[in-house]
Amino acid sequence: MTAKKKVLAISPIRTAPASSGPMTRISRLISAFKLFDQEIYFAFVEIWTPGSDELTDEQWEGNYYKIPFDFSAKVKNKQQKCKEKNTLIKLRSRLYHWLGFRDPLYNYQIDDWYCQETEKALSELAKKISPDIVIVEYVFLSWTLKIFDEKVVKIIDTHDVYADRIKTYSLKARPSKAFSTSPSEEIKGLNRADIILAIQDKEQEYFSRILSNKTVLTVGHLLEVNKPMINKINNYKILFVGSPMAANVEGIKYFLNDVFPLVKKKFSQSEFIIVGSICNFIDDCESCLKLGVVENISEVYDMVDVVINPVIRGTGLAIKSIEALGYAKPFVATIPAGIRGLEEGVGKAFLASDTPEGFADAIINIFTDINLRNQLSENAYKFAQEWNKKSLKSLEKILG
Repeated sequence: MTAKKKVLAISPIRTAPASSGPMTRISRLISAFKLFDQEIYFAFVEIWTPGSDELTDEQWEGNYYKIPFDFSAKVKNKQQKCKEKNTLIKLRSRLYHWLGFRDPLYNYQIDDWYCQETEKALSELAKKISPDIVIVEYVFLSWTLKIFDEKVVKIIDTHDVYADRIKTYSLKARPSKAFSTSPSEEIKGLNRADIILAIQDKEQEYFSRILSNKTVLTVGHLLEVNKPMINKINNYKILFVGSPMAANVEGIKYFLNDVFPLVKKKFSQSEFIIVGSICNFIDDCESCLKLGVVENISEVYDMVDVVINPVIRGTGLAIKSIEALGYAKPFVATIPAGIRGLEEGVGKAFLASDTPEGFADAIINIFTDINLRNQLSENAYKFAQEWNKKSLKSLEKILG
């Protein structure tokens, strides 16, 4: 048993209720330290607004600290221009895109999201609790690690590769508050940590390659693993859970326009259930039920026959995909975007396709074949168990 240590997490988003992939990732990762009897403190830097102070404070048993933050005038100006997207800005973005150059409007230096008030509050918190380990969520907050001395073990949970990340968005779907930087700036930020956490093996290999003398570990998205239920009754219900990210909205439209009609042609009673804050960005449609953010997501998973991830672009681990496997549900995803980091499970733990017809056929086969449905559930359960074991071994290395 390792000696109890004080672990401080610094995050730009709350963790409760966990209504998006990033919130769930952070919640599960930091909570995992409790399995090793560590003392957890959680500092929320007020960058992204989802979640509840009351519920997050309850989750961290009173060790929750709300840290003020404000973007600089320079960053606010850039974000406003991105939001407006006037004709000149659109033309300039297209030109940069065609030439293969970085658009300065969407590209940041690693410390552009610095805030003096945040630094002051975190410095006071550091003196108050004297942490042994500090985990910073996302490389754009790596500047906060400079607050802590060399005795503190410094960790960055990367979530994704942020070098040129904006290029993964279509020109029309680029969010105004997305962080993207150059490879050299990302390396600068990552070098501030002693340990780098990658969310999937491909990114672990990438970070190991670009960083020298750094420990880079894969800690996948930790799962709430549920035993499969033998399902002999078909409710013809399809589930998607997600946030209003542009890639999710685009994926839902793809499913509704190109895939769902094919499923409905075979099973007219099929129903598509959408859960999460994405519901506010999806138009009402026939045979669709929008539940919004729900308190008990497990109850929703229990009522459906198949879970989907229809996104057609994106980077990093497909968190909503691995979440479905944790609930031991038959799962169908797009290739390649919906299976990022989970390629070894295709055809065994879940089904996937790169065409609308193949996607629809997979759902229809799950509806039709009880044995296939139950076998996929069993395989998903085994996949999720092994996934968690691997990630927890990496956390053990951190604690020594």
